[in-house]
Amino acid sequence: MQETQIIALEISVLESNPAAQTPAEAPPKRCVELDGLRGMAALCAVLYHYTDRASRLSPAIKLFRHALSISPAAMDMFFILSGFLIGGILLKTMESPNYYKTFYLRRFFRIIPIYYVWVLVFGVAAFFAPSIRPTMPKGYTLPLVIGAYLVFVQNFASPVLRVIWLEATWSLAVEEHFYLFMPACMRRFTLKQLVQGLVAIILVSPVLRVILSVLLKRDGGEWGWWAVYGWTICRIDALALGVLLSIAWTNPTAKGWLREHMRWVYASMAALLVVSGVFEYFTANEIRHTQAFTDGFGRSALELFSLCLVVIALVNQGKSSAAFMRWAWLRQIGKISYCVYLTHWGVFWAVLTFGFHTKAGVDVTVDLLAGVLALFLTLAISEFSWTYFEGPLVKHSHRYSY
Repeated sequence: MQETQIIALEISVLESNPAAQTPAEAPPKRCVELDGLRGMAALCAVLYHYTDRASRLSPAIKLFRHALSISPAAMDMFFILSGFLIGGILLKTMESPNYYKTFYLRRFFRIIPIYYVWVLVFGVAAFFAPSIRPTMPKGYTLPLVIGAYLVFVQNFASPVLRVIWLEATWSLAVEEHFYLFMPACMRRFTLKQLVQGLVAIILVSPVLRVILSVLLKRDGGEWGWWAVYGWTICRIDALALGVLLSIAWTNPTAKGWLREHMRWVYASMAALLVVSGVFEYFTANEIRHTQAFTDGFGRSALELFSLCLVVIALVNQGKSSAAFMRWAWLRQIGKISYCVYLTHWGVFWAVLTFGFHTKAGVDVTVDLLAGVLALFLTLAISEFSWTYFEGPLVKHSHRYSY
């Protein structure tokens, strides 16, 4: 559940600061509907994680998770939003003399402090509570595991480095890798070359997922599953879709076409929902010879579903058809979603361990009660963090201007 809420804030700052814009650039309107989308995705992702073990005990919860699996409430939505918002910032500031310096300083202040604090909290907790330490192969140590998280390589070795407190951060690692090369691509390539490269990524990634699924899942066990699900090269197409949308949205012709052809967007969403449902059915029923295609093109269907929803939010700004995206409480969850994303697993573990003296997947009722309590605690912690820690750091980071 990435730090995309601050990217939207940066766009807002650029809009209100004429010095940060090119002379011919008209300040666009902030799309508050995207905050609501982010809040919805964050809430659904937490519910999906909290019901993971309980789904083995309850058919109803298992069905609920299948429903979430074919919705844009997974990491695909956050990747699309991150790609769109980061792409928008980079497009607006690519001629700035402080382009690289300001971009990376702002990313540092937004991402690193709260993330490192949470990794440190895990390290201290693991020292006093060995039960939360991961089961590691011979030769692996806890400092090595923590070091991998500190340098954002956990998504390449999650089966070995799997830590319940930090499990969700594989997607943060994917985004960090994206941040390493996208600013340079924006600056160095022509717009035509950039679009061609993004389209190539979008077309190649699902094929690569199919190939890796066939080659690695056959004998790779959990390693094979994780390569397809978490490796950067297998998930970067969602970020590329977001950047491609940001380019289209800054082009008056492309934006006008989207506004005039929304019926195709809605029709595409309906078709993609059916396709995603079929792929999820294949997975749930373990239909032979379908898993590779589900890994490859089922994921692409979810990404495109999410992309359509973002387009709907952009086109229907201020309209009644997107009213739910403007709900204040949903937008507030979107605002604090980065801390929610980082802490929700650890809070759930702590509630189960110290509050109910059990672990997930033992009793459905306990899991549900613990999940409700953990959600409220996570929101409270995240609100506190935003008010007294993250928010001030964000304010400080905007001392560095483009």
